[in-house]
This record gives sequence, C-alpha cells and structure tokens, in this order.
Amino acid sequence: MQDTHPSTNGTPSPRSSPLTPCFFPDWPNQLNWEAIAPPGMSSAWRRRLSWKAHDDAFATLLAFLELDGQNTCIVEDEWHARLNTHLVHKPNRHFLFLLVYQHLDTENFLKNLRLEASLEKLFIQWKTKWERDISLTASVRKTCSDKQIKESTCFRTISISEAMTYPTLRTICAEHQSK
Repeated sequence: MQDTHPSTNGTPSPRSSPLTPCFFPDWPNQLNWEAIAPPGMSSAWRRRLSWKAHDDAFATLLAFLELDGQNTCIVEDEWHARLNTHLVHKPNRHFLFLLVYQHLDTENFLKNLRLEASLEKLFIQWKTKWERDISLTASVRKTCSDKQIKESTCFRTISISEAMTYPTLRTICAEHQSK
C-alpha cells in the first residue's frame, strides 16, 4: 500500500516516508550533532557546528534535517527541493559535504540525494582534494619522521625534520598547482 500525502486529497504520493533515515540509515531520532562527527573530521565538524548560533541559514538547515527529514508527510520531491534551497547558502554546502563524505563512494548515493548537478560535481571535487590532502600529508609526515632524515637535519642535537613538514607540504602543493 502506497502512502498518501495530505495535500493530494488521499491520492498515492511518489514517496512519503522519513527521508533523512533513507539517506543515513543509522540516523537517530534525536540528533546529537556533536556525536555524529564523520570519521577523521571532528575538528572541522566542531568548528562548523559552533556557527549555529550566529548563522541563521545554517541553523535552519539543521532544523530541516532534524525535523523535515523525519516528517512522513513530506513527499520526496519536495524534500529534495527544500534541501537544494538550503544549499544556496555556501556554508551549508560544506556542512552537508562533511555529513555525507563517507557515503560518497556508495553507488548512486549522490544520484539518490538529487543535488543540483553543479553541487554534485563540487562534492566530488572536494572529496578528491580532501583525500589527496590526507594522502600527501601522511606521506610528507612519514618522510620527515624517517630516521635518516631526522639524523641529517639535526641542529645542536635537535632534529628539525618534523618542523619541516608544513613548509615541505606547502612547497609540494604550490608546485602541483603550478602545473
């Protein structure tokens, strides 16, 4: 039996079930935003959440995800349209990216989320850059902490190799961007 939407006078709707849990199956009924920080993004997550009190558009997005995402009376097309409306505010795009980042490799996830094409492309670009940054940073840290590197960069018995991590990373990134 298909659900009905109140505004359709009892006619079957394309879909009217809680939508946030459809995209995030482990979504709790009472959201604790601090507790659901995506893996590896806790500092960016906490920083973004700290803006809630000062950013009305962001607070509205959170309310939308908390309330409308659980509302069984909202038809799926309406939910997606409302989500895209919230994403006009650029900081909201970043927050949603943090929220869905770990699901971006899931087949059809972005397609099912039905973001505007430009936002879908932006999320893929951000994911690629984020992963490249993580990989590059890990590689540079590993190199700078290598025993031979540490020994060769000693100054008055103090190795400066680990202090070279960020300048090295900056140089590599600048070189990469110039190509």
